[in-house]
Amino acid sequence: PMVMHLHALMQASRGTPVKEVMALAMRALAEGLGMRRIVFSLLAQGTPELLARYVFGVPPQDPLRQLVIRLDQPNLFGKLMQKPQGVWYNADNAAQLGPHLPAAFRAGFCSDSFCAMSIFIGSKPIGLIVADRNGAGALSERHYRNFKQLCLLTSQALTPSAAR
Repeated sequence: PMVMHLHALMQASRGTPVKEVMALAMRALAEGLGMRRIVFSLLAQGTPELLARYVFGVPPQDPLRQLVIRLDQPNLFGKLMQKPQGVWYNADNAAQLGPHLPAAFRAGFCSDSFCAMSIFIGSKPIGLIVADRNGAGALSERHYRNFKQLCLLTSQALTPSAAR
């Protein structure tokens, strides 16, 4: 299933509308990679904030759906938004990275292991995708590699839409 989703995202770089690209990305993460909880936060216009926009695997009333991450305070996600890059938060780096997670994120996204990556269109940051397996087994190096690949393909697929 992963190959099929990667192919669909590659094809989407031919000018597929943004909503369809995002649907493809969410499906690829959920069905292709087995992520059970996904939050794609977009940069807010004119403010240094990431706002949850596309959410999967989270109950309708969950506060995570209204997640706001401030970027004008030093934190891990602000660092990720400086260039296209990702991180795999896990038991090996939790002591180092945990203190740098924004309080609003820690309160709403309780997880021992997750992947996060910034999404760029060209040189412009537009958002951040965070995903985990939410109790459905541990994340592995393979999950992280595939997660990064899906995020890069998502960025590439969004680029033609932004040019229009």
